[in-house]
Amino acid sequence: MLTGLARALRLGDTERDHLHTPRPEPRPPRLPRAARDGRRLYGVSDTDGYGCRRVVGTRRIGVPG
Repeated sequence: MLTGLARALRLGDTERDHLHTPRPEPRPPRLPRAARDGRRLYGVSDTDGYGCRRVVGTRRIGVPG
């Protein structure tokens, strides 16, 4: 621990800031397998994992967004 502390004190400002990077943003929820596939298993469609409305009764879905 002492060596790590001494090394942190010897580093410059930019490198010290680089040691404490913020956590990455959480990823959106994964789509169900049928939606990722691009195929619908049933006709009635609510929303995909991202909350985008889909057309009812289609066999294929569009690109999210």
